[in-house]
Amino acid sequence: MKHGVLLQKRIASFFLLLVVACSLLAQENAKVKVACVGNSITYGYGTANPRTDSYPAQLQELLGEAYEVGNFGLSGATLLNHGHRPYMLTDEFKAALAFKGDIVVIHLGVNDTDPRNWPHFRDEFIPDYMALVDSFRVANPCCKIYIARLSPLGVHHYRFESGTRDWQWQIQEAIEQVALNTGAQLIDFHTLLYPYPQLIEDHIHPVKEGLGMMAAYVKSVLTGNFGGLRLPQSYSSHMVLPHGRTLTLKGMANARARVTVSLYTQQVKSRTKRDKKHASRELLQQQTVETSALGQWQVELQPLAVGGPYCLEFSDGLQTLSLEDVLAGEVWLWPVEHGLYPCRGPTGQARGACCFSFTAPAFEPEASLANQQGHVESSCAR
Repeated sequence: MKHGVLLQKRIASFFLLLVVACSLLAQENAKVKVACVGNSITYGYGTANPRTDSYPAQLQELLGEAYEVGNFGLSGATLLNHGHRPYMLTDEFKAALAFKGDIVVIHLGVNDTDPRNWPHFRDEFIPDYMALVDSFRVANPCCKIYIARLSPLGVHHYRFESGTRDWQWQIQEAIEQVALNTGAQLIDFHTLLYPYPQLIEDHIHPVKEGLGMMAAYVKSVLTGNFGGLRLPQSYSSHMVLPHGRTLTLKGMANARARVTVSLYTQQVKSRTKRDKKHASRELLQQQTVETSALGQWQVELQPLAVGGPYCLEFSDGLQTLSLEDVLAGEVWLWPVEHGLYPCRGPTGQARGACCFSFTAPAFEPEASLANQQGHVESSCAR
């Protein structure tokens, strides 16, 4: 009898473990659902084929089979419930709720800059956005919600000077407040695309390449992989940093990585027979900081004394970047037609002053500032 009871218990335990194992296996095999909510920019308006060219479609390709990305964009949709086409009153909204996304990415507000909407209902924007966020949390209490700052509106958009120019900034600020109020993660399509007006040909809808940038950015946000440790393009060896004031340095790395910034003196110690420099260095300052969920980091160093050279070293534990021969001083910039002339004060060129002559090309307003090229020569007094 006892053996029969023991056998039944073992069988029951076996089936219980089997059920648990199958449940865990089903969870492991389940795809992560990503709901992309928005207007015509999300839908992919203006592309040859929104089903393949829209940013949700390109995001699906980047994320792979472990994810299921749904495109719930609707052309002309407004965030405002008293707007000319309220998103929360559409079939796309109902479909997005039924999708029960594990992740929801919302990009709404561009159409709210219309004169029919923002001037009359601006005070309803924040509560309406919070209601939208709450709706997705009711549909899936475990979902992670990302809300995006608006992608750029071009200066040649037909509504730009009628009020849209100023209203878009008011909406950006309202979106930031919604993120604070709801705990949603704020992401930034504006900063991403602002340097590339050529990718927004009709001044509102990004072309396929611009939508691809949005998709790659969202992938980085979701996976935390921002390409490892990176510095701004303006950082380089032989650069001149300001002296006598707190020095702010920033960059990118993968989400939640720990970045260490070290400042060393750099002195030439001796030369070998092969005429190679041997440098010794002394650690002056060091700061360690954790990157944000969006891979951003920033440190502040104490003011530098005029002169140098210094060495800056950046490390995230996997990669180390070094900038050599960095000086601290002042930079004086002026255009000249020919030649390099020393910049002089009452008593000549000051110690620590680095002077640059810059011959600029014809400026192209529609081009990215990063693509503007000129010829620079420098002269530094150490």
